[in-house]
Amino acid sequence: IGLVFDQTDQQERRLQIEANAFYMNVENLIQLSGNGLTLGYVNYANVNIKGADLDIKYDVTRNIFAGFNATYQVLTDINRLIPATSVPNPSYNLQIPNTPKLFFNWNAEYHRAGLFGARSNTRLMYDGSYVEQYSYGFKISVYDNFVIPSYLTHTFSVEQSLSEGKYTITAEANNITNKEVINNFNQPLPGRTFRIKLRMLLMGKDSHDHSH
Repeated sequence: IGLVFDQTDQQERRLQIEANAFYMNVENLIQLSGNGLTLGYVNYANVNIKGADLDIKYDVTRNIFAGFNATYQVLTDINRLIPATSVPNPSYNLQIPNTPKLFFNWNAEYHRAGLFGARSNTRLMYDGSYVEQYSYGFKISVYDNFVIPSYLTHTFSVEQSLSEGKYTITAEANNITNKEVINNFNQPLPGRTFRIKLRMLLMGKDSHDHSH
């Protein structure tokens, strides 16, 4: 089930909102899982998935854009018995590992053409991300503590293109607060990093669309 709102006012400010709710039972859900040392595929015979997501996009002005999206989901093992046996399933009705219940992202961008010449384009971008704490294993016992901690990260980047996109330089600062981030395979990701990328288009014009 989904709802969509899309409106542009007289000042050309456009607001787009999309909200969805979902409920499904899935057979043979195959998931790549890890414990920090090894990776492997796990096949869950019967899984119930329910949740909702929200996506918001807003052109504040012709040069400023903001966005936000969020997802809440619950994936539950609904296999009463261990497949091909008559043994009760110890993970019945428990949350499927490696799937956070709540996560959301947001971003803002300022873009302007002609700031450094008639055929130039400048973009200043910010991206934020939050993932709620979740587990990389079934919590069958109160003593089980297979926890991947929640994290909040921020990324800033600047992009400058010249000659209608023929030359582009991008500078990016990732995870500027140096937050510890563990992925859903229970493996640590890099902390604060900086990157500069230079690009030269040899043929044609830059087809990248900066509009939203």
